Amino acid sequence: MGKARTTNHPPAYFGGAGKRFAFLILGLMMLGAGTASATPSRVIAVPSTDVLEYGNARFDFETYNTFMKNGADGGWNLINYGVTYGLIPYTVSKSWGLEIGIDYRDLNGSIPTAADSPFFFNIKLALREGALFSDYFPAIALGLYDYGGKGDVTGANIMYFAASTSFLGSWRAQAGFYSGSDTVLVDETGQASGSGPMASIEYQLNKKWWFAADGLFGKSRYASMNLGGGYLLQPGVKLIGAYDMYANSNVKPTVSIQLLIDY
Repeated sequence: MGKARTTNHPPAYFGGAGKRFAFLILGLMMLGAGTASATPSRVIAVPSTDVLEYGNARFDFETYNTFMKNGADGGWNLINYGVTYGLIPYTVSKSWGLEIGIDYRDLNGSIPTAADSPFFFNIKLALREGALFSDYFPAIALGLYDYGGKGDVTGANIMYFAASTSFLGSWRAQAGFYSGSDTVLVDETGQASGSGPMASIEYQLNKKWWFAADGLFGKSRYASMNLGGGYLLQPGVKLIGAYDMYANSNVKPTVSIQLLIDY
């Protein structure tokens, strides 16, 4: 009997691949106009082993905010807009998946010198769970995200490897490792903290509700522990909320909201 598999980002099927590609081009035009950011398919903050199906596009809006704190007290906020696209045809994508994305990041003046380089790129190649040998073979992903930006000011250029497995029908666990720029991923004292393990655990309560915890370990601004959940508003439209706690003491906790729209 095969093992049940879960995913927190169900695909939406609203038209043919050609129509989705046209919508992707429209999204890229919006990005060029100054309103955009896309990240790889993730759990909350940790890149997941999920990957978009061929011809599917995902548009996302994300915001990270501290509350009841001004800038002098460590308050900050960040806004992302973006698009990601699945590339491998279905005849191959039964086992493999490939997605690419482009990001626009509004740093809200927190890093003024980065304002003229707000674009970031990501790419992920994934082997689907159960694709080799048996249903119990884990999903595997290799990718790169937050590539670009303002060189050694915002260009984290993070490469990662992850493997995940589902169990007890509605649970999924993942573990992996990441490594990025030692000049961007630094601790409170400016010392390099550019690599470390990452992990996540997910639970799909029902067709609508999903809960997760994930974390990237280290001391940089990317290192965090995140607790949250998602709600499927309608097929292909999901809202995720989380509380984010950062290992770097210079970065105050945030509440993050993600709106994901698959097309």
